[in-house]
Amino acid sequence: MEPRAPPRLSVSSPRRESGATVPSHSPSTLLSCASSETATEKRRRWTGVLSVFGGVLVHVCLGTVYTWGTLAVYVVSYMRLLQIQSLQAASDASTLLERTSEEDGSSLSVFAFASAPSLVRLSDSAWVLASQFAGMTLGMPLGGIAQKTLGPCRTVILGGALMSLAVGMAPVLLHSYALFVTVFGVIQGVGLGLAYTAPLLCGLAWFPEKKGVVSGAITAGFGTGALLFSPLQAAFLNPLSIAPSQAPYASHPAELYYDISDSDQLEILLRVPRLFRLLAVCYLLLVSAGAALLRVPAASPGVRTPGASACVFDEEAALVKSLEREEVRDETREEARATVSVRTALGSWTFWSLWTLFFLNGLAICFTASFWRLLAVDRNTRAYILTETQLALVGAAASACNAVGRLAWGHLADKRGFQTSLMGLSALWSLLLFFLPNAAPKGGLCYALAVSGSFFCLGGNFSVFPSAVASVFGPDAIGHLYGFIFGSQLASSLGFAYLTQRVAQTIGTDGLSTLMGLCTALTAMSVFCLPALSPTPRKRHSFQKQS
Repeated sequence: MEPRAPPRLSVSSPRRESGATVPSHSPSTLLSCASSETATEKRRRWTGVLSVFGGVLVHVCLGTVYTWGTLAVYVVSYMRLLQIQSLQAASDASTLLERTSEEDGSSLSVFAFASAPSLVRLSDSAWVLASQFAGMTLGMPLGGIAQKTLGPCRTVILGGALMSLAVGMAPVLLHSYALFVTVFGVIQGVGLGLAYTAPLLCGLAWFPEKKGVVSGAITAGFGTGALLFSPLQAAFLNPLSIAPSQAPYASHPAELYYDISDSDQLEILLRVPRLFRLLAVCYLLLVSAGAALLRVPAASPGVRTPGASACVFDEEAALVKSLEREEVRDETREEARATVSVRTALGSWTFWSLWTLFFLNGLAICFTASFWRLLAVDRNTRAYILTETQLALVGAAASACNAVGRLAWGHLADKRGFQTSLMGLSALWSLLLFFLPNAAPKGGLCYALAVSGSFFCLGGNFSVFPSAVASVFGPDAIGHLYGFIFGSQLASSLGFAYLTQRVAQTIGTDGLSTLMGLCTALTAMSVFCLPALSPTPRKRHSFQKQS
């Protein structure tokens, strides 16, 4: 009995259906070529994964901007030390003798100068974070331009070097609050903006069908930066967890600073300049390591690459793999064709709707990142309800929730649309902001949960809005258009800084938290009501109808 011939491999393809002939080859040839292509696909996939991981490392460094909430009380107290020393040196000796006694003249002199109106205060610290976001707004469009000529790796290194330079120069600028805000705030922010979008572009180029997850994973590094660095900074500056004890302003008993007349607290403040120098070196090394992993795919999956013509797999076996992902690729190509120019987008209602919603949530971002520690002060006892170590742990937990929130809300945006994700994020955040002023009196655990929940919502903004830009304007719009959307953070950071100067002194931190809750509630309602962003499924957006 003759052995049966092996069955002939049959592939159904559009070319065969149209009458085109597909050459036949032996199964062994096809299997060898399939194995070669599978190995190539694995290498490509791992290169993409490493590129995303490199973007995470870069964003871990960039995310240290949120450590300002931890550093503010130390840096402002150190600035006040330098300003008090300057006032003492400039004061007349006879005037100084009139204010002091022979026993403890130094202490009384310091206390007399501590309430001087010219000294920097904690409420002024909001301008630092505001200036950093302002610099990011300026740097992002420049980063989109630079990466077209320099490439993502060089662009990220350039931004990281500028960021490290600004941090390294901070110790010599602490005598002047205006210079410190300009360099540590604006210049560092420009460096952040230059390096921000290149990792996102690389990640989305490798995995275009997973916009929310990729943007969430990379920007999760932004939230993780504070998780890693805040405890390290607190341990370096204040290893004994000594709380600030000086309350120089009777009308604001919860406004506490480190007392320079206390030797232990003074020792803490003298470590501030050295911390900035160490951070500058760490930032440069971390950004360089992440930038070295960034790669842009040479060709999309399924596109013929050099050397593929020698393998018959390009004719048949590759067709099988391409058919498996045909639907995903068709959607990706359709999105790529939908990418619009900046001029067209700026003239659309959809763009300004997204800009306004990011502005409203940006106000709450500035408040949450800058004032979460101040809400832990008991207004009656003028003391923190938690120790410095416990506050550092709360900050670490909040940073972890920041990172997880970017992944979670980004995943929800992929599954249900960015509208649903943004609406849920804003509604939950509004409830937490309304509750936050009353969380500390109910106990440390309740306060920690409220703060962590707020940061969970805060982080989601930075994965949902990039996903929204890619969904509405096309995936290529991340590079040249997201920077303009992020420009809303310039307006919100400056607006929040103005509010802290004009409103916070009247309504206090509690009233400011309620006001921010109203802003996020307005975002949630606007997403539901605005026709350009409503969650009703539609294939074309308003700006496409206009064009």
